[in-house]
Amino acid sequence: MLFVGRLRLRLTGVVLICVLTAAPAKPVHAAGFAILEQSASTNGTALAGSGSAARDASAVWFNPAAMALVNQELLVTGHLILPGFEYTDRGSTQQLGDGPVPLLPDAAATRSGDENAFVPHLSYVHPLTDRWHVGVTLNTPFGLTTDYGRGWKGQYQAVLSEIVNLNLNPAVAYRVTDRLVIGAGFSVNYVDVKLTNALDFAAICAEVAGGYCPNGAVPGQGRFDGFVSNQGDSTSFGFNLGVLWEIDEWTRLGLSYRSEIDHDTKGKTDFTTPDTLGGLDALGPFLGGGLASVFTDTDNRADLTLPASSAVSFYHRLAVDRRFAIMADVEWTGWSSVPQLRIEFDNPATPATEVALDWQDVWRYSLGVEFHASERWTWRAGTAFDESPAGGPSLATARLPDDDRIWLAAGASWELTPRSDIVFALAHTFVEGTAIDRAGDTGDRLRGRYESDSTILSLGLRYEF
Repeated sequence: MLFVGRLRLRLTGVVLICVLTAAPAKPVHAAGFAILEQSASTNGTALAGSGSAARDASAVWFNPAAMALVNQELLVTGHLILPGFEYTDRGSTQQLGDGPVPLLPDAAATRSGDENAFVPHLSYVHPLTDRWHVGVTLNTPFGLTTDYGRGWKGQYQAVLSEIVNLNLNPAVAYRVTDRLVIGAGFSVNYVDVKLTNALDFAAICAEVAGGYCPNGAVPGQGRFDGFVSNQGDSTSFGFNLGVLWEIDEWTRLGLSYRSEIDHDTKGKTDFTTPDTLGGLDALGPFLGGGLASVFTDTDNRADLTLPASSAVSFYHRLAVDRRFAIMADVEWTGWSSVPQLRIEFDNPATPATEVALDWQDVWRYSLGVEFHASERWTWRAGTAFDESPAGGPSLATARLPDDDRIWLAAGASWELTPRSDIVFALAHTFVEGTAIDRAGDTGDRLRGRYESDSTILSLGLRYEF
């Protein structure tokens, strides 16, 4: 029974490694897993001025106080995110009794796991009086999709990682004085998570049964593998606050805050056991019959905290002829609110597990310019530096090959009619190469390097009533 107990503890880590190493998971185009793309106009300046420029109804999201400068309008935007990251192996190993050996030697040395994504955004603002504005936005503020497929070097740590998020955010703005506006809103936030990885039953057998594996199965070689899929969803709530100070007719300063959203996801864990080398029946005599109970499909529960954020935003039209504007943002995101993730199972054979994530709070700095070229055309450009919350190679995860990044962006607005504009933007992020040296729970060690970047195409339609 001692071996069975050890087996259960080891399997807990194996089964959950996909959740635990990616709990704050990644959108491959922004640090952490926040999706920053919420407006084509703000994307054109790399998000500089997002909380103070008040260009359109996306102010509901970035700073509800800025709605006071927006007329009754509807904004519909779509963002096509084209991420790219490629893993190159640099000596991944499997630990055996005599020392490390190459991990999955038949797997390709390189593998891409990026997935293109389309992110929509809908915002509406309605003035009630000269002092009161209301608005609502429907958007996707967080998300992740990476899929390596089976048979790659890191399959015991990650195969599919998918986080789908949807947020409904009504808000209100009130003009306190001619120069000062305050705003507030609340969020109804839904998240659905699916995370999968392979299970190395040969390594489990070697650990629990004193190194013996039936039919000569060797850990880390892919000949006696199973699979696990974890899915869970949750609906929760948060709030956001904003202040806009109109220093003068041409200068504005915005402050905004968005709260944490605590999710308690509930879902299913499904196992697929090996059908090679005699399947689980071949292990029965050596594991005291405890294997089947550990790998029984079960319900799961996990805590997932979407981080708080706060930003200072500045906008100013230059005095030359007021056709040029400069803007800047500084944003803080509190990823340290997720120091660990606790997973619990309804199956009593699998105890609750806590795994440290050790993410840090981060800052984002952006600068942008805007040129009102004519009555119909406005041009924009911007750049930003976006810090990553992830730690060094030993804390890196295949689900999120994340690192610091630099944004370059450009965009424009074209007046389609006196009441409508077409807005478009192109942004590209350059990500530092990311080293990974992550130990798995069954003796596997993923060693390699990621090269990453992404391109974001944004197209929006603004209609003023």
